[in-house]
Amino acid sequence: MLAALARISERRSAPGEGRPRGSQVVAVAGSLGGVGNTSLAVNLACMLAQKPKNSVTLVDLDLCLGDADIFLDAIPDYTLVDVAQNVTRLDFSLLKRSLTKHSSGVYLLPRPVRLEDCALITPDDLRRVIGLLKATFTHLVLDLSKGYSPNDMVALEMANHILLVTQLDLPCLRNVVRLMMSFNEMEGIADKIKIVVNRAGLDNGHITMKRPKRPSVRKSTGSSLMSTER
Repeated sequence: MLAALARISERRSAPGEGRPRGSQVVAVAGSLGGVGNTSLAVNLACMLAQKPKNSVTLVDLDLCLGDADIFLDAIPDYTLVDVAQNVTRLDFSLLKRSLTKHSSGVYLLPRPVRLEDCALITPDDLRRVIGLLKATFTHLVLDLSKGYSPNDMVALEMANHILLVTQLDLPCLRNVVRLMMSFNEMEGIADKIKIVVNRAGLDNGHITMKRPKRPSVRKSTGSSLMSTER
């Protein structure tokens, strides 16, 4: 079915229209909560939608605590669980009517409203939803959760590009190393990753690009005093 949808998408782009063949899927993941991956995903989707030849959908895959709808100041009528449960009955026009269109031109597919509905979206459901969206839109931006759930792994697998957002502090950088160790063992994932360093609001708690000096030890009468040079 996914292969058939991809062929339909290519046929819909007639020669000479200047539209890209197929669809580009960008997954935005975070190394920790609050590093700015939702801000990046929303702004990236809005920037892509500024070009008339692009049709863009933003999918909020933080199923429990996603807030892409708040970023866009939107009140959706339908959510990801509605589309996932009816994906076999949707055509292109019904799919677009199931999405919330922002004034920027971005179509939003938000996370479920109720927490208990999150369990209704399976990896197979998500695979079918992404396949249908790829056949309908030129660009998909997927805002992942921080749990790297099976649904998140499906998104990483189906993405053409993966943006891994981090900040310059020790917990974030440690998580980037851990994630990359795992991604390097997964076929086709690590090659798609681009690490994005968010330095907005940089303060003294962040690690600078300059290598810190080693601590120096000064000996005093009968004791050792350690001072850190900056």
